Amino acid sequence: MKRTGEIALTIIGAVFNLIGVGIFSLFTTFSKTDYFMYNFLGAYGTEEDIFFINIMTGIGWFLSIISLLALIAGIVALLFFKGNKKPKAAGIILIITSVILALGTFMMAFLAALCYLIAGIMGLVRKPPQADQDEIITDSAAEL
Repeated sequence: MKRTGEIALTIIGAVFNLIGVGIFSLFTTFSKTDYFMYNFLGAYGTEEDIFFINIMTGIGWFLSIISLLALIAGIVALLFFKGNKKPKAAGIILIITSVILALGTFMMAFLAALCYLIAGIMGLVRKPPQADQDEIITDSAAEL
């Protein structure tokens, strides 16, 4: 059985996650530069503004780490889907990852979490095709 739908959704979710990691990391890295401080605070920045930037920097690293861990989990699930090795395990990994990603990033990674959730549900619900009973009886009779 091919798992093209699950694989495609997992790849799309991983790409969204990679974009999220890049955005969160770049914002966090450049938020401490003089250029950012000058443009964000302007000439009249206050202590509260600097405190806000420090909090946003901490949250940015947290969001980066959550997104990076979700990206790794998505790649592991993708490897489980490839060749239909462990589709149930991949589905469970993706569902848990989607919940953690959505809640951990304060719904900023909604699209990636949604793709992971749909792929995870598809991985759990989809059953392998079973042979028809008539074909089994016909094949058994032919062997006699």
